[in-house]
Amino acid sequence: MNNEIYDKFKGNNLPTPFFDDDRNTLEYVYFNDDELNVDYNLVDALGNLAFTNLYYSFSILGRHSHGHSFEDVIMNLYNYPKSFNITKDEEIYYSRQELEYIRRIQKFLLFIKLKDRVDNETNRFNNEIYNKYKDASIHSYKSSTIEKFLNGTRNFNVIITEDLSVFENYSIKGRKELVLDNDDNFIMYIEYTDSKILEYSKIKDKY
Repeated sequence: MNNEIYDKFKGNNLPTPFFDDDRNTLEYVYFNDDELNVDYNLVDALGNLAFTNLYYSFSILGRHSHGHSFEDVIMNLYNYPKSFNITKDEEIYYSRQELEYIRRIQKFLLFIKLKDRVDNETNRFNNEIYNKYKDASIHSYKSSTIEKFLNGTRNFNVIITEDLSVFENYSIKGRKELVLDNDDNFIMYIEYTDSKILEYSKIKDKY
C-alpha cells in the first residue's frame, strides 16, 4: 500500500477518520511521533492510545476462547451456533442487552438448523428452512398468551386506539408469524387466514 496517502495526517496524534474512495474503506489514522498507526475501527484506535481493550469470554467446540469486540463474539456464534456457549461466570463480561441479543440470535440459528461450520462447506449460506419462514415476522408472547393461541381461545392481535376509523382498511390476513416465548424459544408458526376489526367489548371475555 502507498503510505503517502496518509501524509496529510502527520500532524494528528488522535484517531482521524479517513475514507479512502479508491479502496472504499473507512480507517482511523494517527501518528505517534513519526510512526503511522491505522485501525479499522474507533474502538481499537482509542484502546491502543489508552492501553486498554475489550474482553469477551466464551467457548466453542468445547474449548475456551475469547474476543476483543462484540463483533468477534457474534462471528464465532454465527460460525459455531451449536457449540457456542457462555457460562454463568462469563456473563460478567456482557451487558444484559448483549446477552439477550446473543440468546435470540443463537436460538434463531438453531431453529433454522445451522450447524457448526466445517471446512470446505459449499451450501452454508443458502438455508432452506430460513427460506421457508423468511416472510414471517417474529414476536414474543407470554406463556399464558401462547397457551390461548394453542387451545384456540385467542386468534387476534390487540391495538389500543381511540379512533377505529384509522383501521377501516387495516388487515392482517395472510400475515405470517413465528411465535416465541419469553426465553426466545420458537414455539409455533401462525398464518392469519382472516382479518376484521372488533371493538374491545367484543373480545373482552378473551382478553
